[in-house]
Amino acid sequence: MTHAMRSASLASALEAGAVNGKAPGGIVAVDGEIASVDSLDELIETIPRLALMVCSATAAELMEVDSGGTLKLLSRSGADVETTCPRMQIPLGQLGRNLVLIVWGPPGTAISERDLEQLTAYSSLAGASLAGRAGAVGTLRSVSSAKSFARKPAHSDARYTFDDLIGDDPAFREALEIARRVSQSDVPILITGESGTGKEMFAQAIHNGTPGTAPTFVGVNVAAIPRELLESELFGYEKGAFTGARNSGHAGKFEVAGRGTLLLDEIGDMPMEMQTRLLRVLQERVVQRLGSARNIPLHARVIATSHRDLEEAVADGTFRLDLFHRLRVVHLKLPSLRQRRGDVPLLVEHYLRRYAERLQRTPIDVAPDVMAQLERYDWPGNVRELANLIEGEASLLPLDQNVIRRVPASIDTVRRPATALSSRPATRFCRSKKSSAELTSRPCSGTVETWPELPAPSAFPKARSTTRSSATGSFLGQEASRCSSCWS
Repeated sequence: MTHAMRSASLASALEAGAVNGKAPGGIVAVDGEIASVDSLDELIETIPRLALMVCSATAAELMEVDSGGTLKLLSRSGADVETTCPRMQIPLGQLGRNLVLIVWGPPGTAISERDLEQLTAYSSLAGASLAGRAGAVGTLRSVSSAKSFARKPAHSDARYTFDDLIGDDPAFREALEIARRVSQSDVPILITGESGTGKEMFAQAIHNGTPGTAPTFVGVNVAAIPRELLESELFGYEKGAFTGARNSGHAGKFEVAGRGTLLLDEIGDMPMEMQTRLLRVLQERVVQRLGSARNIPLHARVIATSHRDLEEAVADGTFRLDLFHRLRVVHLKLPSLRQRRGDVPLLVEHYLRRYAERLQRTPIDVAPDVMAQLERYDWPGNVRELANLIEGEASLLPLDQNVIRRVPASIDTVRRPATALSSRPATRFCRSKKSSAELTSRPCSGTVETWPELPAPSAFPKARSTTRSSATGSFLGQEASRCSSCWS
């Protein structure tokens, strides 16, 4: 087994065992902070750092005991500690080497029984990974299963597959076919389309379509993270990198993704200074944590999505051209739902079937006239809007009925003409160029647009000054249309 496979076994095992740390006897959740390393030296350096994630210790050291009983420090992580602090020593017992993991607790405390259980399970994984034994993943799974630990995912789950992408439209089918082919490689992918067209569903399907078992799918919404925190979230940081940094450091999303997939959602909203840093990471295939000069190899496949037109953003100067080309190795353009109206019945049937199966009720259909209205609707929210609307209508359907015969209110409102503000006929006005203080309704030869009826001139206070907007011809705050023959 290669060192990369050893580290992958340790990472996968930790992810499998990441559970609720508050549960008695449960292994503390590692929050997805799993490192991906390619050499034995990097694996040795990683083990103490990960140990601090599964217990309440303040420092951890990996030592080698030579034939004379002398301890040799191999790697260390955490804060500086006094020799009087409580410590626990756990042998790893590697082939041909006598390795021990030493963890140090806070001053004046004792190593808890829960910490002991957590570190014992973790040490078995670390030892198995160093020795290259194949049972590392099974070891923790059997432990967690025996103790009935409550599972807590350490990363975003990729739930969707290509079977969840519904549509027969030619443009949609073309995008789907490209996605299937590109899932067999690890090149950067750019997915663009309006909000609600299914960009993240495509990203998850590509991840799940990768040959073998991809270890991790990590999704990051770039627009949702404050710009001052974005760099540390993506690239991580070391101890002391800034005020408030954790003593154990923090693995960035590129590290967490490991050899899996990193989704950068809404990449078009990334600040320009971060675009420069991201470009270097993608070009050099290495990541440096804040406060560190060590290069961490990048193995994750990067998928970026955006509802913005990035070519326009490049032209406007808000997105780097070189980053755009680096991300657009493969470009998937997803059509909006109004561009593939013929897929509406398929999508309606799909979401109704999924709703009925979830609630274990009889299948639900849609009346033909209602379906016709659904197909004519423009769907500004695209597939997301359709899915939510269909589920809402299905939830209102009585249990003794299985056909939706009512046009949804949101669609019916859009379909009907707007109601007039007043039942009285609108009056046509124009402004006389003889006096800016007069408002008349005299006939004029020019073209005048219809606008709401205004009060008589006598209703306005005489003391108020009258002004005219050259753009709209507004009078005393009222928007007026311009008469082509009355205004010079």
